[in-house]
Amino acid sequence: MSGQQYYGKPQPVNFMAVFGGIILAGVAVYAVFMGINSFGLEEKKGSAVIIEKGYREAGKTYSTQKIGNRIQSVPQITPEAYILTMEIDGNKTQFPTSRALYQAIDTGDRVNVMYIRKRITGSLQIVDVKR
Repeated sequence: MSGQQYYGKPQPVNFMAVFGGIILAGVAVYAVFMGINSFGLEEKKGSAVIIEKGYREAGKTYSTQKIGNRIQSVPQITPEAYILTMEIDGNKTQFPTSRALYQAIDTGDRVNVMYIRKRITGSLQIVDVKR
């Protein structure tokens, strides 16, 4: 042979191993992003205006799951939810609340809130709402 060496048949790349590595890397990047975006932030106090009230009824849906060697329908119960949509410094956000607070507040009312502003995305996370 004229200077070339033969190393044998090339090995195929295991697609699932590469794909799994990409998925794990993506999850790791997402976890780091969420950590940087939200951990260690201070709670702030402010005032918000209620711009909308919403209600979601309790319900039941079904999903299929393999349990043992059988496929079964498993009920998924979602509780009722009372949701306040509010505006804080020009930002709209929603907060699920108790029925008592939901009934005591009307659209247009001003409430006191404790919230966290995310570091990178700038979104708001409501921690508590009081009249």
